Amino acid sequence: MGIHPTIMRPPYGSLSVFQRKWINKAFGYKIILWDVDTNDWRVLKGETPAERSARVENVILNGNKEEHAAHNGSIVLQHDIHATTIDAMPGTLDKLLAKGFKFVTVSELIAMDKPAPLAAAASGTSAAASGASATATSSPVH
Repeated sequence: MGIHPTIMRPPYGSLSVFQRKWINKAFGYKIILWDVDTNDWRVLKGETPAERSARVENVILNGNKEEHAAHNGSIVLQHDIHATTIDAMPGTLDKLLAKGFKFVTVSELIAMDKPAPLAAAASGTSAAASGASATATSSPVH
């Protein structure tokens, strides 16, 4: 029925080596994890909602002692169930765009890492990327 998934993010990003191998063998899924964790679910003692939103934005744009900032090919973990994360996104996305980032699906990000087929490269077109995932990621345009 429709398109079958080829990638997955495990709950909490947690899988044993056995589980990872089994999922790949049984279903053919590639396991996708993030490289920037906003920890947007964490509420620091005394932190106001505005401070929490600012913290999420700051981690994405500048990093901190635990996380590096978003960079070329980053996958940023954030949760749309937190109002403070939603509040942080308009300004954060605008600032990432101003830095030259482009937002793509994980499938498109994976396709960017592969060389274009020779026929497509010769004709000046690019290979079509699979749209199997709706997960947003970012990658700077250079």
